[in-house]
Amino acid sequence: MEENLSSYKEKINSATIEKRSTLQRSTLQRSTLQRSTLQRSTLQRSTLQRSTPPILILIAGIMIGFLLGVFLVPVKADPEDKSRWTPYTKLIEFTKVLHHIEKDYVDKVDSEKLIHGAINGMLDRLDPHSRFFPKEQYRRLLAAATGVYAGIGVRLKINNSGAVVEHVAPLGPAAKKGIKIGDRFLEVDGESVIGKPAEELEEKLRGKNKTLVKLTVSRKGWQAPQEVWVQRAVMREKSVTGSLLTHETAYVEVIAFHPGTSAEIDKTLKKIKKKATEKNKTVKNLILDLRDNAGGLMSEGLKSADLFISKGLLISRRGKKGRLQEKYWASREAPWSHLNIMVLINSRTASAAEITAVALRENDKAKVVGRTSFGKGTFQELIKLAEGSVVKLTVGRYYTPKGKSLDGVGVRPDWPVFTGPPPPGTPIPKGLPPEMRNDAPLLIALGVLSGEIGKNNKHRNKI
Repeated sequence: MEENLSSYKEKINSATIEKRSTLQRSTLQRSTLQRSTLQRSTLQRSTLQRSTPPILILIAGIMIGFLLGVFLVPVKADPEDKSRWTPYTKLIEFTKVLHHIEKDYVDKVDSEKLIHGAINGMLDRLDPHSRFFPKEQYRRLLAAATGVYAGIGVRLKINNSGAVVEHVAPLGPAAKKGIKIGDRFLEVDGESVIGKPAEELEEKLRGKNKTLVKLTVSRKGWQAPQEVWVQRAVMREKSVTGSLLTHETAYVEVIAFHPGTSAEIDKTLKKIKKKATEKNKTVKNLILDLRDNAGGLMSEGLKSADLFISKGLLISRRGKKGRLQEKYWASREAPWSHLNIMVLINSRTASAAEITAVALRENDKAKVVGRTSFGKGTFQELIKLAEGSVVKLTVGRYYTPKGKSLDGVGVRPDWPVFTGPPPPGTPIPKGLPPEMRNDAPLLIALGVLSGEIGKNNKHRNKI
């Protein structure tokens, strides 16, 4: 009996061990299968990463993030039903097109240039001031904003027949090659300048230091245009110049609003005042010349207006849907608030220069002479992208102290005057430099300040 019981127990133990062994083998097989599956999955991901261009992975990641985030909406299977599509779901189409271009297009393509072109195309649909800047172009933009850049040292005026040279920097690269005021640029590096915006032309003339730019130049008296090669050099643009025009009238020209321009205006006026005092004269009037001033730093434009306005609103700005963002007030004791001011503007006066002019006028500190200004009344935000590129996006508008927008309208002068020779009988002060004797807006401003030209005088021309 005991022998049978012992034999029975051994059989049970043997069966238990065999079951455990079978279970362990089964578990091991499953584990092996899982590892094999994981390895195949890893291999597939690795293959996908190698075969998928990095730019597509980036775009796909952005797209999926948007679709799974706050912009996610259900999309019906019917492709004709667009009621539930958001702009971000259209990224699927963009990614698909880009993928097919890279995979199937007959010639080799540069994916980065394609993406940049797509961004530019999107911004072109907005407004002229929203732009995309690749890294190198953005670097030059920043340099130009400080007044230090690599260029040829000229200022141009654009018209239907080319770009006319209005100023040549003494001892600058253009001056060394014989470029003169009045010369006309027809082409830059073989591309016609006719119809090109001034901003685009200035960008083409700037570049890396010591690089060459080819100009096609025409000049009165030449039988045919000539090619002139000019080597770019580092230029430090002086933004403020000034002089004493008459015994009581100062003249200050501001070319652009760079860092420190407001301090330069103050410094220039102090020098003029000192010179007048030495001659037993007193400066009572100021002609502030903002013609051809395309703007620059808005903060410097406001600081410049603040030199002449002791109190009051300078400007306000509003963002999306007209929401008020900020108001800028006169913030200090204005050292030059006692001056009678005439501001000169023209169609190329823009942005910060327009804001300065209108702040002075609407605070009853100045009258404006010349032509209606450009009308850039918007402000932009810089959005930094990968690899140093930047999007400059319009995010709001500026409004004058009286609540008017300048965007697309500009500053309308109190005294509209054509540029060019003055009307017959216009008074010309003695001792005026020869180059200023045919400057009609300047002469009208001098006449108004001296009282020789009255409010209803015949010299108050209509444009």
